[in-house]
Amino acid sequence: MPASPASSPAADPVTITLQAETLAGFCRQLLQSLGVAEAHARIVADSLVAANLRGVDSHGVQMLATYIQQLRAGGINVPAAGRVVREDGVCLRYHGDNGLGQVVADRCTDHSIRIARALGVSVVVASHSNHFGAGAWWGEKLARAGFIGIVMSNACPAVAPWQGKTPILGTNPLCVAVPGTGGKSRWLLDMATTTVALGKLTHAGHLNQTKIPASWGFLDANGQPTQFRNGQVFRPGTVVRDNAGRIIGGDPYLNNIIPRGEWSRNAPAFLKILNAVDRS
Repeated sequence: MPASPASSPAADPVTITLQAETLAGFCRQLLQSLGVAEAHARIVADSLVAANLRGVDSHGVQMLATYIQQLRAGGINVPAAGRVVREDGVCLRYHGDNGLGQVVADRCTDHSIRIARALGVSVVVASHSNHFGAGAWWGEKLARAGFIGIVMSNACPAVAPWQGKTPILGTNPLCVAVPGTGGKSRWLLDMATTTVALGKLTHAGHLNQTKIPASWGFLDANGQPTQFRNGQVFRPGTVVRDNAGRIIGGDPYLNNIIPRGEWSRNAPAFLKILNAVDRS
């Protein structure tokens, strides 16, 4: 995984190239050492390495450090895979039991595919879960099954409202995947509703960047544009859809969502919405 050039490096970043399977195996070993089941560790590792292979390092193996911190802090229910709360026609509500986000999302994606195959469309909503990696991983799984996949999630407060300086909104990513031929996506969109994903800030730190592009839209404590990474507050984007978490999933919303690094056993935050639509 060659590192992209740093805008303002404090030191030259070290680049190490590994085979994808070797890297995935390393990730699995780390997770299993913390009590994660092998099958669950494989789901997480595969999703992270796939993001790196797509060039989306912000959602690649760098996220593993955050997951490990969360696991060590007791912020994740390690063995949990979640449970169905209610299923009614094309709709299903899933409780993640504060399990690993990828494990919960994998179960929800399977339910979404099952329902869509029977009824032509599905809407699956998961609450009480955690960060599930790149939405593209789940959108592409839906597309490989022959459906148009739509994946959304809330996120911790990182975006100031218009004319504000305090982070209240999340980056709230959106993914749409359209099936093609040969089991691949024909068209894929995976984006944050801010200028860039919050993970890009973390990635910049890993590359020893002391400054970031002004185009990323970060603000300092006074609400002024900044190129320094300690800003950590986004300008508002053009799409806001945070309340879906409260209205549909019953999860925390806006600045009630727990920021990364501040976990408790009783306050899981993330909501996922997965839609599968028959393209025929």
